[in-house]
Amino acid sequence: MPSQHTYTRQTPLPPHISPQKAIALLHNHHQIINLSPVATGYKKIDPESDASASSSELEPPNDPSSSEVTSSSKHPDTHTHTHTQTVTQRYDITDPVSYLPLGLWEGTITVPIWFTDHKDGISIVKRPPLLGLAIKERWTVLSGDGGSDTLSDADTERVAGDGIGSGRVRLEVELAASWPVLIAVSSAMQRNHDKYMDGLAVLLHSLE
Repeated sequence: MPSQHTYTRQTPLPPHISPQKAIALLHNHHQIINLSPVATGYKKIDPESDASASSSELEPPNDPSSSEVTSSSKHPDTHTHTHTQTVTQRYDITDPVSYLPLGLWEGTITVPIWFTDHKDGISIVKRPPLLGLAIKERWTVLSGDGGSDTLSDADTERVAGDGIGSGRVRLEVELAASWPVLIAVSSAMQRNHDKYMDGLAVLLHSLE
């Protein structure tokens, strides 16, 4: 049974950026992939040919909208929501890897990742081929004005009370692997997600 480690990151929305613009940015998968501090390339995979993950494997951590999702029998990566139809899109990401210290033996690995758009953000699942590691991310845009229909009352109150006037982007991460692997990779993963959030903040400030 794999062990799990979870953590959360967040960044405030600039005052001039609406939650809707932030959600649209998250739905631009190419920009989010390019935020990766380690990826050197990527390839979009045709959903018609991708049957490598079941719908249950693609559920984000603690996602309240998962109860609204049903799986398509034809394509396991196609989900039908109550009000909208959402396709989970796969990409293959190229990441560098060092097999020996000091860069004595380096190479690359291909990491399949799946993006699913939600009305309040995105979920991402990553399955590196090494070490039995699975990574689930839930990116959620929270508004502080109480007027967004993408938020629960609890989320709206929490954001309104934390001093961030226009809202924030929250990232929830769940790592699953054997305990020795989690010990080995969790610190590096958290540093990478810190860089992700820094890059996202720069992108948000560049929007008009």
